[in-house]
Amino acid sequence: MVWLGALMVILLVVYFAMVMLLDRIGVPTHTEDLPPAPEFTHHGEPVIEMISRWEREERLNRDQINERLPEPFELLLLGEDINANGHLNHVIIAGDPDVPDLSNALRNVGYAHTFYSLAVYELRDRTIHPVLLIDNESIRDGYGRRLIDQIPAAYGYALLMESFENDALYDAPVQLIEIVMLNERGREASDDITIYWDPSDASFKATNTFGAP
Repeated sequence: MVWLGALMVILLVVYFAMVMLLDRIGVPTHTEDLPPAPEFTHHGEPVIEMISRWEREERLNRDQINERLPEPFELLLLGEDINANGHLNHVIIAGDPDVPDLSNALRNVGYAHTFYSLAVYELRDRTIHPVLLIDNESIRDGYGRRLIDQIPAAYGYALLMESFENDALYDAPVQLIEIVMLNERGREASDDITIYWDPSDASFKATNTFGAP
């Protein structure tokens, strides 16, 4: 019995060591069900795969990854469950020379970033799925559906992400993605658009009347 117990302990140690090793070397890849967004591809490689490789193989954090990312990309969130659905998310933005600096008025109400394109990815079983893609022409969910009618955002967007709690809808706090189109002087050129996760449909939705009765 003693030898059997010792053998079981050894097997458990080996098992957990193998699990940790596989987790370290198993770099997630972009889903094959959808092609990578061209605006988030660099030299033929999805930017999200570069980020995943640096995170898993080299254990780099967000700031270290941003030091390596080529322009115009910036990683805003790395491995956070922003939708309270049990899956980790990565949020990446891309700039453009036509995107102006933020006006003080927008900074004063919490907007902190500007972008021309934005992507939210979700990690599911070592596969990375785009669940939100924004460019100057449209806001689309992971299925390619437009979330809201809009005119082109010629000068990009301003971005604010803030925590939101609703015990009736979510099991934990989620992140709302608030954007506004910019004009050539970095001021708002549209109503605020709030992009939120709809757990009943397992996808993002967008509205300019969030919180209204």
